[in-house]
Amino acid sequence: MENRQLGNFHNIEQVKTENRRKGQHFFDASTMRFFGSRVGYRIYGGCYFVTSEQDNYGGYARRYTVRVAYACGDIDTVGDFQAFDTRAQAVAFARNLAAKLDTGVTV
Repeated sequence: MENRQLGNFHNIEQVKTENRRKGQHFFDASTMRFFGSRVGYRIYGGCYFVTSEQDNYGGYARRYTVRVAYACGDIDTVGDFQAFDTRAQAVAFARNLAAKLDTGVTV
């Protein structure tokens, strides 16, 4: 596995641009539609952000996922996909991860 550096982004648009520049499709409209995804506009610690997903066909509740953006444009899920019932829970988790970065704690 390659060693990837965490991103140092100031906004979600920078994350989207870097992801597209690398030729990836995380933020493509078709991908977002397939997963019923929405992307939060805030970046925590320069690399963490929250998405929500909802099954468009099964009527399941919208759930929330914390993501990490790497400097190279890659996006990964932190923990489990759709791990959080509420946006507030996911944001609190992302903020906690960001705070650990600020204090030098290994995440």
